[in-house]
Amino acid sequence: MKTLKNYILHAFFSTFLSTVAVFTFVLSIGGLFKLTDLVSKGIPPGPILTVFLSGMPQALAFSIPISAVTATLLVFGRLSADSEITAMRACGVSLWQIVGWMLPVGFLLLMTCVYINSELLPRSHYASRTATAHLKVINPVDLIEEGRTIRDFDGLSLYVERKRGDVLEGVRIFDQREEGFTREIKAERGIVSMPTNSNDVVLSLEVVTIDPFSFERPGKADAARWTVRVADARRNVFYRQRDKDLTLAELYLGAKALRQDMHSLRLEVARLDEEAAALNRHRPETETNQVVELPRKSKSRRRDIDQRMVEQNVRLMKMMVEFHKRLALSGASFAFVVLGIPLGIRSHRKESSIGVAVSLVAVFVFYMFVLLAEQLATRPEFRPDLLCWIPVVTALLMGAWMIRRLH
Repeated sequence: MKTLKNYILHAFFSTFLSTVAVFTFVLSIGGLFKLTDLVSKGIPPGPILTVFLSGMPQALAFSIPISAVTATLLVFGRLSADSEITAMRACGVSLWQIVGWMLPVGFLLLMTCVYINSELLPRSHYASRTATAHLKVINPVDLIEEGRTIRDFDGLSLYVERKRGDVLEGVRIFDQREEGFTREIKAERGIVSMPTNSNDVVLSLEVVTIDPFSFERPGKADAARWTVRVADARRNVFYRQRDKDLTLAELYLGAKALRQDMHSLRLEVARLDEEAAALNRHRPETETNQVVELPRKSKSRRRDIDQRMVEQNVRLMKMMVEFHKRLALSGASFAFVVLGIPLGIRSHRKESSIGVAVSLVAVFVFYMFVLLAEQLATRPEFRPDLLCWIPVVTALLMGAWMIRRLH
């Protein structure tokens, strides 16, 4: 029994390590092209090596789940095609025993991925982006993140609901470049451009509201187009931590702090509602058909709270999507091992291309759900944070059901 167990585990790990090396190399090809571009710009080799090595944990985070399902399909497909599974069962070794030998392997891969996604991946991503910023080759557009207030540009606070390449939607800017004055600029959309031979960044806004339009004459103004130019933005750019740079523990604590902040905002909304109700209760009897409104200052505060609640809710969901995405990526390794065993046994094929094709289809479906969750991160009502778990749970249930049928 021990000999059979060692035989299967040895076959799995030898195949797994080979596939990890291949898939990691394939996923790192993009980084190699980026390094070539940096070399052509005359960047020293030290920072280039830092950028390249920092990309390895991200490649491993994706290559390990792919390699887990591929190795499982190849190994058990070969064992089934050579009738070795049949021989084991004829000797009294049940399929559940064989699965039991593989479950600790799946758990080991799961814990390895949790460590990579929780610790190595965020630290390496932050190191890579910081090194790139120091080299002055980072695009300022990359610093703009959906659903998060960006303060990387001197005197400007920028909030964007959605970003599609260089196109921004739902733009909100607080311009404090003139000491003692704050101008709020809202726009339905905007385009980011970087003039040639200049370190400036230009925001070309459309359907704009400026408040105040002039500091000498306070008051709102509407404009079809408005341009905001940020001087030396590319020269002064530096990289701040984003969600991808936070560990799982930091994401959890950050989300907890956001929930507490939102709870405080809800309490303040309740207080303002009670204030409005009290004003209506004490209105004169001759005005029974009129509703007393909050004072202008309180109404303005209520609007600000509502806007902040929306922004905080989106911010919270983006953090939770990142949190659950990393955990789901880790759990996928275990789920793919469970699913790969019955799929490999049922294939009855010696051709390795069949196992690779099936594994790529399974991984493609999984990553489609991950991408969908990231795209819906700004729509908290759809609970995109839970979408990442659908393929993981489905793979586990399908694997258990197929093993039971084969048994």
